[in-house]
Amino acid sequence: MNRAWGPGEKRNMEQFEIIDIRDEDVVRKSWSNFIHSHHYDYETSYFESSMAYNPRRTSESYFQHILPMSPDEVFSESNPVPNDFKTLEELWAWHQPLIDAENIKSLKRKFTLNRLKVTSLYLQRNIKIGIDRNTIHSTER
Repeated sequence: MNRAWGPGEKRNMEQFEIIDIRDEDVVRKSWSNFIHSHHYDYETSYFESSMAYNPRRTSESYFQHILPMSPDEVFSESNPVPNDFKTLEELWAWHQPLIDAENIKSLKRKFTLNRLKVTSLYLQRNIKIGIDRNTIHSTER
């Protein structure tokens, strides 16, 4: 990973999270070339991790608490994953509404961008804008 991502001293502004059942000192030592100083979080359980406290919004939550832009961001609440699932299918089913909401938002964004592109192309093809010395006029083709 050091070759692909670079050693820790070259990534002094990065923070990452490790989930590992081994003792933190052992984990820290095994990642020592990759970690810059103290820029890591360590958990022994997924359910104690930032991914479980803020599923599908981990980075957003991190920045809201570290670099808040409004009082709402400072006091935003987590949406923790329940830790009583019996199967991975149950865990996945719990996440599905969050994934669906993201997909819908993404589709709406793509639809809006596509609609803007189509409108722009229509205007470019169907309206010729001409500029005379002191007059601006448009003519349909």
